[in-house]
Amino acid sequence: MPAERRNFNDQLSPIIYWDTTFSIAFTDKTHGAHDDCRAFALRLEAEGSLAVASDFTYNELAFFAILGDS
Repeated sequence: MPAERRNFNDQLSPIIYWDTTFSIAFTDKTHGAHDDCRAFALRLEAEGSLAVASDFTYNELAFFAILGDS
């Protein structure tokens, strides 16, 4: 099943899967979409949606954190 791409204003599903790009933007305060991702994460919490990520996403985020922008 292909991933379904939505925007931050769409109706929320009970479970939201974070991908690597979202995770990096959420974590990196200098990323252009950081504020939007943080606001979306607050919305998820307020509306009771469960946010999850795969091990691959965590691995990619760790790799990004270790190497930075180099």
